[in-house]
Amino acid sequence: MHILALLSAVLGVAVFILFRMHQAANAARDIADVADDARGLFRRWQWRRRSGRNPIDLVEDPREAACAMMVVVAQADGSLTERERHVIENETVNRFGATPSQAEELVARARWTVQDRTDAGEVFRRLAPLIKRTCGPVERADLIAMLRAVANAESRQGDIVLHDISRLEQSLRER
Repeated sequence: MHILALLSAVLGVAVFILFRMHQAANAARDIADVADDARGLFRRWQWRRRSGRNPIDLVEDPREAACAMMVVVAQADGSLTERERHVIENETVNRFGATPSQAEELVARARWTVQDRTDAGEVFRRLAPLIKRTCGPVERADLIAMLRAVANAESRQGDIVLHDISRLEQSLRER
């Protein structure tokens, strides 16, 4: 009889320990859920802060800014043609040292950034401070050459876009 009492006591202790381990696991899961919720709250807060802003204002990479400028020059006379896209990708590969897939990605992002913009002057004005802050005189001259190459890719570019490029060039020379 005393053996049955001992076995039931050991079994009771084992059940108690398993129950406590289960409770500890649930508590650890609850703590992890709270941490995930806090991280999600921070991400939602960041997203809300960024979602109300213009996509052009979110550009932080000068390569991305240069691609956006080239795309808006190409779109100034209508939609982006295959030849203009090819020129932009070649300029990106040659001047930035990007791979063809990176160039495609930069052009796609640039197209999204300036999707409804046809005024090159406005895009230049918004992105010029980033270019001034991050690029030296050689890179700025390269940017102007890239913009002119895209403008000359199709023979139907207007004087307005060329004037905007000239104003950007003048603005980039000023310090």
